[in-house]
This record gives sequence, structure tokens and C-alpha cells, in this order.
Amino acid sequence: AAAAAAAEEEAQRFGEVCTALASARCALRVLCLGECTRYDRSKGLVRCKRAWLHVILVEWERLRALTEALKANSTLTTLELSGVHGGGVGLLAAALQSHPALQRIRFHRSVLGLNDVAQLVAALKSNTRVHNIGFPRCIFIGTAWDVLADYLKASTAISELNLYGSRAKEQFFSDLLCFCNSLTKLYLPDVRLCAYGAQMLAAALRVNHHLAELNITYNSIGDEGARYIGEALQANDTLAVLNLEDNGITAKGVESICAALHLNVALSSIDLGDNAIGERGADFVCHMLRINHTLTALFLSGTSPTPVGAAKICMQLSERHTMTQLGLSFFDFSEECVPHICRALAANPLQLLVLRGNALGDGDARMLTTALVENCTLRHLDLRCGNTFTDVGVAYLASAVSFHPSLQSLLICTLVL
Repeated sequence: AAAAAAAEEEAQRFGEVCTALASARCALRVLCLGECTRYDRSKGLVRCKRAWLHVILVEWERLRALTEALKANSTLTTLELSGVHGGGVGLLAAALQSHPALQRIRFHRSVLGLNDVAQLVAALKSNTRVHNIGFPRCIFIGTAWDVLADYLKASTAISELNLYGSRAKEQFFSDLLCFCNSLTKLYLPDVRLCAYGAQMLAAALRVNHHLAELNITYNSIGDEGARYIGEALQANDTLAVLNLEDNGITAKGVESICAALHLNVALSSIDLGDNAIGERGADFVCHMLRINHTLTALFLSGTSPTPVGAAKICMQLSERHTMTQLGLSFFDFSEECVPHICRALAANPLQLLVLRGNALGDGDARMLTTALVENCTLRHLDLRCGNTFTDVGVAYLASAVSFHPSLQSLLICTLVL
């Protein structure tokens, strides 16, 4: 009975989606159909601008109904769909081909055959307003991937591409950087690059002059791969954001990256999180921070720099004046770190500060609150998970919300006594 009720509710929800999309009063700009439901129900779906809904897109009739609703819609700019199988992508392509507003499309965990991809490519060639596409965790059957790859390499419209979990060959990723001159943002988490793939990607980066953001997290490139990326950074003059999180990089690999940042003046943000850099790696980071003056965002969460290394980095950050984003969660904090971070808050135009899992207590909360008096730029402060604030510490931090001119979000977990 419970399953039947849930199915009935989900079917009703899908009907609401199609009705809202086809309505002349539709205000929807972002629509995500997948595994969760989240939107302002007080407004009703028609008047919402953004909505996430738990909808199953397996049945052919549902896909046909969604296609017809999309043909009648003229407001949607972002469409994300999960679990589209059985030729569904090809069917939906008919609606995407002439949609007047759509710019961003994602197919999550979907199965695409040759016919699906051929029809989708035809739609994308026709509708050049779509510049941001993604296929996270998708499965391509037969030669479907080859057709998509040929389109992407020749595209002059696609500027942002997400291939999370793709199983394409390393040569394809390299070709993307060499031939797709419109591409500015490329997301390749968990595509099994390893060191060889990093080498090929790095070779392309040396001659690429348009990519601004690259994400290659969870790829096990190791120190050897980090060396290739570091060499490429010395030649590249456009990449501004680089994410190397969780790649099995140690101090040796960090040395290569930091050495490149002594010379590179384009990169403004780097994420080395969840790579065990140790105290020696922390020393390389500190030396880089003394020389490099263009980096504004640094993420080192979970890098195990040791308490001594963490204190060194925090002290170096307190002497900079350009940092806008810092991620130092689970960072082996010692008692010396918080005073340095407080000085960094006062000295830098920080907008984001993430300090999860550092065993911060009420005394640290008081120091951070005092430091926020001298800071007028911080927008987001994240102190969740693994900090030990009681109501006293929370009261200190909550007072910052009342006087700080820019703070938009303060995330805290309290210690239950």
C-alpha cells in the first residue's frame, strides 16, 4: 500500500511538471528531474524559478509527455535529467532542437545508444544557444561515444563540458583541449586518467590558450602525473582554476605544482584537498605563497600537513593580502593556527572560509568573532563537522551575523552536552 501511494504521488508530481512547463505563466528557469524533491510549494510549481523533483523517467509515455511539454515551453534555461534509458535521449532531442531559451543540459546516469547521440548532436548543431552540456556517469552503447566525441572536438558553441565518470580514452580528452577552441570549463572527475592520462592532458594544456577551469579530481594521477601538470602550468597562460583533489599526490608532487606557481601568473585558484602532503609538502606550499602573488583561492582540506605544517601555512596566509577563498577543513590544526587565521581574516578580502573538522572550541569561536569585526567581505563561514562548540561559542558566532555587513551563511554544528 505504501509503495502504491508513493507511485501515485510520483505520477501526480510528473503531471504537475508537464502542466507547469506548458503553461503560458510558467516561470521555471531551472528544472532537475532525479532523486530529490525541493521547491517552494507555497508558490506552486508554475511560479517557481528553480525546482528539483523526484521523477522516474523510464516509461516511454512519460518521456513523450515531457518532450511535448518542453516544446511548449519558452522559459527554461537549465534542464537536468537522471536515469533516461531506452531511446529517451533521442526522443527529448526533438524538443531541445528548437527551444528558445535552453542553455544548459545534463543527463545523469543515463544510457545513450547510437540513435540517441545522433539525434542529440543534430539538435545541438541546430540550437547553438546550448553552450553547457554534461553526461555524468552516463553509459554509451557501441559507437555512440565516438559520434559524440567527433561533435565535441569540432564544436564552436560548447564552452562548458562535464564528463564525470566517463570511460573515454585518454587521447579524447587531449584532443578536446587541442581542437575545441570554444571550451573554457572542463570537468573530468573519476575518468581514470592516472599518470599516462595526465601526461597527455598536460601536453595539450601547454598549447591550449582558451581553457579557464579544469577539474581532474579522483583520477589517481600521483606524483608523476602532478609533475606533468606542473610542467604544463609553466607554459599555460589562461588556466585560472585547477582542482587536483584526491589524486594520490604526496609532497613530491606538491613540489612540482608549487614550483610551477612560482612562474605561473594566470592561476588564481587551486584545490589540493585530500592529498597527503605532510609537513614537507606544507613547506613547499609556504614557499610558493611567499613568491606567488596571483593566487586568491586555496583549498587544502584533508591534506595532513601535521600540526607544525598547518601552523606554518596559516602563518603564511596571515601575511598575504589577496586571498578571497580558503578551505582548511580537517587540517591538523594546532593552538597556533586560529590566531593566524584571525589575522588572515583581517588582512585579506576573504569571502569564503571553510574550517570543518578542526576541533575548534568556544575560545576559538570568540577569537573568530573578534576578527570578523575587522573583516567586511566574508560571505560564507563553514564550521560544521568535528568542531566542539557549545551554546557559548554559538552565541559568539551568532553575534557576528548581527553586525557583519556581508555575511550570508554561517554553518555550525554544536556539541550536545
